[in-house]
Amino acid sequence: MVEVGTASAGPGQKGTGFLRVLELSDGTPVNVPVIVANGREQGPTLWIQCAMHGTEVASVYGLLQTLKEIDPTRLNGTLIAIPVVNIMGYNMRERNLVLEATNLNRIFPGDPEGSFTERYVHVIYETIKKSKPDYVVDAHGVYASAGGDTVDFVLYNGEAKVADKSKELAKSSGFEVILEDGSSEVLKGALVNVIARDGIPAICPETEKAPKAHQAFTNFLKHLEMIEGKPTPATRQKLYRDPTYKGISVNRGGLFHPEIEERDVISKGQLLGVVTNLFGDEIERIISPVDGFVLVREGAYQVKPGDTVFWIVTPQ
Repeated sequence: MVEVGTASAGPGQKGTGFLRVLELSDGTPVNVPVIVANGREQGPTLWIQCAMHGTEVASVYGLLQTLKEIDPTRLNGTLIAIPVVNIMGYNMRERNLVLEATNLNRIFPGDPEGSFTERYVHVIYETIKKSKPDYVVDAHGVYASAGGDTVDFVLYNGEAKVADKSKELAKSSGFEVILEDGSSEVLKGALVNVIARDGIPAICPETEKAPKAHQAFTNFLKHLEMIEGKPTPATRQKLYRDPTYKGISVNRGGLFHPEIEERDVISKGQLLGVVTNLFGDEIERIISPVDGFVLVREGAYQVKPGDTVFWIVTPQ
């Protein structure tokens, strides 16, 4: 019998339930949904969670479709699935926990005596550790507003002792870009880095496309031989080791017009886009300060000073 929160499943069974994380000021419990698919045969335990950021729901659709297709009587090992980690942000269509503006994925392992968000994160972290998974997948979807687009990518900690296992799982995703990180200060408290330092192979796939998330989750199960078949490979795949991430922001308010696309390889000094006022006059030219690869491009939309319009990956 595998139990996570109130969800339990015997061999060859699926079970659903909730993990009580915290409670609100009126005593209402904050319950996170849990699905357990317990295979009839022995195999690894895979933990997949989605929507740590409440607005990133493409992976939720992908995970539920994956679970729908799993027959636990033909499954090797156990899949523990958390469709929505940040249930409060999800319900309010907010990225963070609503009560606090703190980014959940920057403060792992959390603090049992800290703020509401720190305690929330700590419960998730301790539940993962208690479940003793062999692999952890923390699925995200970089949000690009107003018609923008992103590259499907997978990030893993390249400095942890389990880096090789994380890398192979990342490559099995079928995504085109693999980022080998670990030293980036901005992601120091991200689950994928913290749990890998604990000795558990972990990856963070990012996609806004539900079918791609579904394919990736299915690929992971096949790669780990939890279900039959071989992972669907990427058409092309590139690994970036120890990348730096450069956010490109605007200094003027107006309408942003990109001149490049996601996936483009760019050079320092290249024109990335322009900002116009509402009379159509060009008031700012956005020039790249680095060589790199366009990971995220926002769509043409209204901007104010300080808004980020591109994220550029710069390999070391």
